[in-house]
Amino acid sequence: YQVQPLPSGRDLIFVLGFDREGRLWVGHESWLIVFKPLPAASVALVDSSRKGNGRPWRQLQRGGGPDGPVSTPAFPGDARQYKTTARAFCQSSAGRFWIGTEHGLIEFDGHRFRRFTTAHGLNSSSVETRELVEDRDGNLWIGLVGAGVMRLVRNGFVTYAAGDGLDQDTVGSIISGPAGEWYVFSSGWRVNRPEELSDGMRFTSVRLNLPSRITDSMWRSFRRVIRDRSGEWWVGTPEGLYRFPRTERVEQLARVAPKAHYTARDGLVDDDVTYLFEDSRGDLWIATFAPGREVLTRWDRARDKFQRYSDRDGLRPFNAVFCFGEDAAGQVWIG
Repeated sequence: YQVQPLPSGRDLIFVLGFDREGRLWVGHESWLIVFKPLPAASVALVDSSRKGNGRPWRQLQRGGGPDGPVSTPAFPGDARQYKTTARAFCQSSAGRFWIGTEHGLIEFDGHRFRRFTTAHGLNSSSVETRELVEDRDGNLWIGLVGAGVMRLVRNGFVTYAAGDGLDQDTVGSIISGPAGEWYVFSSGWRVNRPEELSDGMRFTSVRLNLPSRITDSMWRSFRRVIRDRSGEWWVGTPEGLYRFPRTERVEQLARVAPKAHYTARDGLVDDDVTYLFEDSRGDLWIATFAPGREVLTRWDRARDKFQRYSDRDGLRPFNAVFCFGEDAAGQVWIG
């Protein structure tokens, strides 16, 4: 599907996210768009010969934003466009939907957008690390570009940086693990695990046990790292996909050897892995930097095999994947 192509034809999607109402939030490079997907039966009738020229909604209206009252999609096929961009999403346990943008953090309470910037206590207005994470106590954790990590608590923002044990203030992503624990990934292939101590929050930081030749010297300093449902670690690198066994403590990642190293010879579309996504079935979706006619790889957990997808499956060739999402019906959406 097209979303909002620029005059050049580029139509870049940075992030996707679903809320509890089943609405899909789309972080386009120019706009934020929210829509209620059509029923699966309607989607199945889309003619793939259109080569993505259609749009995934029936009507698109202005929704408002980036600060103040907004309207939301009311029925399947309805969509709204907002005057802001988005780089990260998170819905809290209290139902608030948080949006990380280039110009601050936005809170959506179901009726209006409220923007937080440096004037409200953020160290940086650039919230672009792709993930916002809520911890078990209902606090929101925010990764800031070049400004460490912040936690939004009831009385405001708290900042964590090198003095708290966080190695590197340049944060790539924040993820939660299968047991509700969470991790901060920073440049230099560092995994940072926070722990609440009597004197405050402290981070334990280790470098993943990758070959020393794999460095941050390339301009794409952040790769996707995930911890899957079994506790195993998957790391996308310029030299393929590394799989580490389950560890009980984060310190073990500095010493434990990879369980496997997968490359194009094993079934990947390309060795230069960028983004990873685990779906509800436990399958792993693998994106690469510069795909050819084959665009995407899926690791089938049940069969322990890789499957490649190309223009033969309806994907546009030479089109890199940036993000993934999954709806309540188990359908995977790819930006």
